[in-house]
Amino acid sequence: EYSHAEDEEFCKDPINTIQNFDPSQVTDRGFHSDEDLKRGLANDLSTCIKNDPITFAEKIDDFKNLEHIYKSKAIQGFANAWNDKQEFCWSSVLNFIKNELSSEFFSSDEYNRQSFVSEIANLIECGTKKDDNAFDKELLPKAKKILLILLDNPYKEKEDAAHNNFISHVLNSANGKVLHALISYALRYGRLNSSQSVKWEEEVKIFFTEQLEKNNAYSKSVFTILGTYFQHLQFLDKDWAINNFNKIFPLHNKSLWGCSVTAYFFHTNTVYEETYNLFKDKGHITEILLTDFETSGTKSRLISFVCIAYVHDIDNETILDIIQSKDKDNILKIAYSIWKIYGDEKDTEIREKIQIIWREIYNTYKDDNSDETRKIFLELCK
Repeated sequence: EYSHAEDEEFCKDPINTIQNFDPSQVTDRGFHSDEDLKRGLANDLSTCIKNDPITFAEKIDDFKNLEHIYKSKAIQGFANAWNDKQEFCWSSVLNFIKNELSSEFFSSDEYNRQSFVSEIANLIECGTKKDDNAFDKELLPKAKKILLILLDNPYKEKEDAAHNNFISHVLNSANGKVLHALISYALRYGRLNSSQSVKWEEEVKIFFTEQLEKNNAYSKSVFTILGTYFQHLQFLDKDWAINNFNKIFPLHNKSLWGCSVTAYFFHTNTVYEETYNLFKDKGHITEILLTDFETSGTKSRLISFVCIAYVHDIDNETILDIIQSKDKDNILKIAYSIWKIYGDEKDTEIREKIQIIWREIYNTYKDDNSDETRKIFLELCK
């Protein structure tokens, strides 16, 4: 990748170098396009800012006439500096970002606009995710204003943008990163107001409430976020989360339901009894077991939850229902999950509960000599 030859000199006056940079004058181009050459120079700018964020934050307004490929990397440089626990004037940087988000910006078709939005979202997330490395709480209104502007101007999602992995898409797309940043911001605000029963602001609540009634390509990103952070939403506003459970996980809309359910089970590593019972009592567990998901692993994650719920006396019925249904693939998942989670378990009571399941599976298939059954018994032997 192209890099400026005199990095030390470049960092003293990067704007002048960038404004006078002519890709056609680069003789040793190799296979690099003009855009690649610019990107290399932009990466150098990011490194300069990471190494001296205080100086560059003071003169960030000088960047306003640069192309967004450079502005994106500038914002990335501040994020990298903050992750390295370096201080700088957040107010100056947030003001610069706010001024950039004009109507002309959103109507432009410049190629690097989405990356600029992504870096803005990443920066705000870096500054709110951890309380011990967060920007001053007095600046939260500025960050909220920026996020609300971005939420009002989402990029048009293509129906097939995520193919079969919406979780990955939402982690990497501009819209997804803005939504992640919004949750990070809301949780930071919530922790600062932890004594309140409702810990998020009305604007954030209204945004998600309105999104629950929509059904478009962008909705897939929103519902993926809602599933990912469902337990966190209960921290922010438990009544809202519980009352809207069937809207967040909409059984009547299998496309959006698949997004939120898959996201929940992939991003949640603890079996929360109340939430588990909501999934069970409202018919979601039964539906998950009957569904062929586009994203592999959703059903396996659920069955792991079912096994944990059984072992800890949260749900003693579902695991037996799965066995009695004689769905060999699901039973194989039970055997594998128990071995993976409890393979080294020493607790006598837990071991006795597992032996009950072992016998139940064995008695169900002891007279079946098929190859599928041999796979199940192999897992049981483990």
